[in-house]
Amino acid sequence: MENNIIIDEINKILKQDINMDSSCISLYDVFNLIKDKYYEYNSLRNDYGNIFEHLLYDDFGKTYINIDDFDYEKNYLTISISMWDGQYRIIFSKKDNDLYIVLSQICDKEKIMILIGNEVSELYDKFMELKSYQEQYSSNIRLSNSNFKTNIYPWCVEIFVTSDFNRYRNIFNMLLFVSSKRVKYEECNSLNLLNYLKNNEDEILRKMFVDIKYCPEWSRDALTKIREQQINDEKKKQKRLAIVKRFIPWKK
Repeated sequence: MENNIIIDEINKILKQDINMDSSCISLYDVFNLIKDKYYEYNSLRNDYGNIFEHLLYDDFGKTYINIDDFDYEKNYLTISISMWDGQYRIIFSKKDNDLYIVLSQICDKEKIMILIGNEVSELYDKFMELKSYQEQYSSNIRLSNSNFKTNIYPWCVEIFVTSDFNRYRNIFNMLLFVSSKRVKYEECNSLNLLNYLKNNEDEILRKMFVDIKYCPEWSRDALTKIREQQINDEKKKQKRLAIVKRFIPWKK
C-alpha cells in the first residue's frame, strides 16, 4: 500500500456502519483490557513494596524496596532491599505451595522470612495468576474489517501493513504502548499520513475490529463479555430511537 492508499483504507474503516458482529471486538477494547492488566501487574509491585517497607521498619529501619519483574521462566520473585549500608537481593520461589528462599544476600534471611514471608507468598501467587497475560500474545492477525494486520502483546498493540512484494517487510507501523499514551510510528515517511493519524488514534482503534478467537487466550472470556454488553446496549439504544421516531417522527 502507498501512503494515499493507507489513508483511503482508514477512511473506509471510519465510514463503516456500527459493527454488531458478536464474534469480533474493536482494537480499542483490546488495548484497554491489556492496559488494565498492565496496571494491575505494576500496582502489585508498588503496593507490596510499600507493605514490605512498613513490615521491615521496626527491625531494619528505613528501607527502600524494589520488586523486579517476575521471572516466569524460572518462577522466581526477586526483591531488592536498600538499607543504610547497601543493597541486598533476595530471590524467592515456591514448591508444593511452600515459599522458600533461592538466594539471599542478607545473612539473617530467616528474620526476613518471618517478617514478610506471608506477604511475599501472597504476591507470588498474584504474579502467577498473571502468568498467561505475561506470556501469551497474538501476531500477524488480519483485521476482520480491513486489510490492516495487528500484533497484540502484553506491552503494546501494533497495527501494520506488509509489502505486496515482501511479506516480511512492513511498510507502515503504528504502535500503541500500554505504559503511556505514547504512539510510535515506523515506516511512515509521509507528512500527510502522519497529520491524518495524529490525535485520531482512538477513533481509528474504535473502528478496527479483530476476531476474538485470534486474541491471546487469556483475554478471550473478558473480551466476549465486553462485546456482549456492547451489543446489548446498542440494541437497547436502537430500540429507544425506533420508539422516538415512531411517536416523534420529526425528531432525529
